[in-house]
Amino acid sequence: FVVYLHKIILLAQALKEHTHNLYSFSAVMKALEMPQIVRLEMTWRALRRNHTESAVLFEKKLKPFMKSLNEGDDSVVQGPAAVPHLVPLLMVMEGEDPVENSDRGCQV
Repeated sequence: FVVYLHKIILLAQALKEHTHNLYSFSAVMKALEMPQIVRLEMTWRALRRNHTESAVLFEKKLKPFMKSLNEGDDSVVQGPAAVPHLVPLLMVMEGEDPVENSDRGCQV
C-alpha cells in the first residue's frame, strides 16, 4: 500500500504543477486526507522511511497549498489554472464564509 500512497502523492503533484487541474488536485488531496487513510499510521511511517521525498512533499508543500486554496488565497497559484478550485466559490454561493472556517482567522 505504501507504493500506492507514494504514487497518489506524485499524482497530486502532477495535477498541481503540470496540468494545473486544481479541481482534480483537490479531489486527490481530499482522498489522501480522509480519516480512513490518515489513520493508517504504519503505512505513513513506512512512506516516510521508504519514500521520504513524497512524505515531505505531501506535508510541507501539498497540504499547505490545499489549505490556501480552501481559504480562497489564489496568490499561491502560479500560472494559468486549466481547471480552477471551486470550493471557496461554492461556499460563498451557499452563504458560508471560507475565511470564517479557516485556522488563520482574518488577515489585515
